[in-house]
Amino acid sequence: MSDFPSDGTDVATTLSHLAVLAVDGPDSGRFLHGQLSNDLLTMTTEHARLAGYHNPQGRVISIMQIVRLAEASYWLILPDELLESVRERMLRFRLRSKFSLQHASDLGLFAWGESRSLGDAEPFALRAVGDTRFIRQAGAGIRWLQIRRRGNETALDGSLAWRGADIAAGQPQVYAATSESFVAQMLNLDLVGAIAFDKGCYTGQEVIARAHYRGRVKRRMQRFAVDTRLALAPGRHCHAPDGRRLDITDALATPTGYEVLAVANLPGSQTREPTQEAVDVVEAVHELPLPYALPAN
Repeated sequence: MSDFPSDGTDVATTLSHLAVLAVDGPDSGRFLHGQLSNDLLTMTTEHARLAGYHNPQGRVISIMQIVRLAEASYWLILPDELLESVRERMLRFRLRSKFSLQHASDLGLFAWGESRSLGDAEPFALRAVGDTRFIRQAGAGIRWLQIRRRGNETALDGSLAWRGADIAAGQPQVYAATSESFVAQMLNLDLVGAIAFDKGCYTGQEVIARAHYRGRVKRRMQRFAVDTRLALAPGRHCHAPDGRRLDITDALATPTGYEVLAVANLPGSQTREPTQEAVDVVEAVHELPLPYALPAN
């Protein structure tokens, strides 16, 4: 992808919208395993994992990429604006577990493009070069998330391009405006490998498992091109001309409006959704493909 540097580039673009929580201590793995939706006990140091952090109602507080550095050492990569609230919330449940949970403010996150030295790899493959870690990202283009100690370099901020690539990849994310707004399946966490249905209990597990085995999720995150003069951002609600409601989870401005990820009724389900509140109706909504299939309605 042309937005991201390749081999031989001295400076990668920084990702200021992301940050790292460092978790260290003998009980760190078991604690995180009981808090997050993916299986952390079987993780290796060669693959990162995507996971959701949920409230007891199964609603997503945060989505993280998890790096296992060693047996009792992890990095949690999540939006910077959620870092402190997630940290405080997790520490409430520490009880007698022995671990530390700190903002790794000395670490920077950078966008890195196709790199021959990192080899061909599947999404979430993890590469270590000294103390630096690279995580292969999902999507059509080759891009890596680089995590390393900050230097004195002056890097351009590549957060908008990165979020645009996440939208194209159907990569779910929540921010402060959408935290605790959606259950896991509404954000397709079950479709992008962020939920282990065969692991033990974790916060929100009962609701998520019920939706998986017994329920029917009628609203899921989808990708759209939206023609509008409205300012769309995570947390904004709008209605398509046919009445279908779009709950925006991420948005990138385009010449005619926005490309968005939004939670909406699946195709073929009831489209007109009556509401008593004033609504913003956009000019046009065009469905765009995702790189993975949504379940049939």
